[in-house]
Amino acid sequence: MKPNKFKILIQTTVVVLLTLLTILFPYCRKDPTNNNAVNVDHPFLQLLTDLPSQIPFLEDSIRKNINSAKLDTIVNRFGLPIWDKAFTASTHSKLTSIVPIARNGEDQISSFIVFEIANKFKWRLFDIQKPERYGYNNGKNTANARSIFIMSEFLNYRAFDDPTATIGDPCMMTNTERARITSTITTNGNVRSSGAKIISLRFISMTSCYAWTSCTGDGNGNCIDNLVYHMDCSNSLVWIPDDYNEGNLGWEETFNPGTPNDSQNPHGHDPYQEDCNSNNPESQAPMVLPPDKPIYNVSEYIGCFDKKSAGKVTFYADQPVEGSTEAFGLKEKVGHSYVTIEQNVAGTVYRRTVGFHPSQGVSPFFNKSTESQLGDDSNVEYDVKLETTVTPEQMGKILTLIENHNPVYNIESYNCTHFALDISVAAGLNIPRTVGWWIVGSGLNPANFGEDLKKMTGSITQKGHSENNTGNCN
Repeated sequence: MKPNKFKILIQTTVVVLLTLLTILFPYCRKDPTNNNAVNVDHPFLQLLTDLPSQIPFLEDSIRKNINSAKLDTIVNRFGLPIWDKAFTASTHSKLTSIVPIARNGEDQISSFIVFEIANKFKWRLFDIQKPERYGYNNGKNTANARSIFIMSEFLNYRAFDDPTATIGDPCMMTNTERARITSTITTNGNVRSSGAKIISLRFISMTSCYAWTSCTGDGNGNCIDNLVYHMDCSNSLVWIPDDYNEGNLGWEETFNPGTPNDSQNPHGHDPYQEDCNSNNPESQAPMVLPPDKPIYNVSEYIGCFDKKSAGKVTFYADQPVEGSTEAFGLKEKVGHSYVTIEQNVAGTVYRRTVGFHPSQGVSPFFNKSTESQLGDDSNVEYDVKLETTVTPEQMGKILTLIENHNPVYNIESYNCTHFALDISVAAGLNIPRTVGWWIVGSGLNPANFGEDLKKMTGSITQKGHSENNTGNCN
């Protein structure tokens, strides 16, 4: 890769990271009683006036939406924005800017503020002096101690160019994150031209894969047969979808986020501190791995099934934390959703277990999307299961879905639980599609799927392993 392209890649990747973090944060709406107009010479905006090309339209939006009293409070309590160290990115019709704030004479930022300008003006200030007040895992799509801490470290280095500057407890980061910071800020060379010192805590895939379906319709917009998935991939940056948690936080809640409690931290302690000084790979970011037994020829794997005969389907949920909707468990277990199909053909029982996996490791923090890979999930653990009989027509649809499965695995938009739920629809079931939230995203997941299975008539809540395959389909 040429140097100039490398620079653009690193810089753009960082901006994508920052866009990712901003979608996690609730925002403050426009103050409906903005009677205290912002003075033209307000210190909060003084340096911004000199940078119109770097942060377009932001000054005018701040003046219209945040009154002078609130800006006074920010300046008096936290200091002034460091506008020339802000990160700003435009995607489609949205402008996002993250601005560090520091007190005069200090060499460490005190807070940072996030602005977004789209069809609404959104903003939120984060007090980083005690990030633990935001909680560690509150189960909602909101900022938490780890995301705030990592962003603070990043902005602090950017603002003061000091590789030794740290904020708060270093145990807030995993070993991988800390090593990545250390290596990037101590790299030799022309750091500003090469972008080597621009800290990249998260990797964003450069390959965007788009999937769509075609099928035989019933004339009313519904697929009734021949459902086929298609995929097209192109090399470009993956931008995070615009899925703000639509809250309505007031000014007091912005400055008084509360203190940690058991509901925010269900484990009763910082779940990341216990591995702070450990090189145990389980202390690193959660990963969804490829299947242990990949199915390379799907047609052969299920070739002995008859699309015109009835059968049975079993749905399984291996939850990250048994009996809980936590999307990731202690030691970063991610769980799994999968199915077994069974059919008696001419006196022979054929049974095949199938799960939808990524072809390479994906993570909510790293690369979220890759090509998919079906796996033989026989003899795999589960916490909840549900069996149902299916008609010949339903079995035909299920087999077609497996043969023409989605070619793209995405940890948020199409994962193992989407696959299992699509098969449940073909089987005539109405299992809820409950979305769960995790640190940096949201989506269907085995945790919620397991809890939803429990509500279905005939479900079995007891640990076990899926049965072995039977019958020779090759």
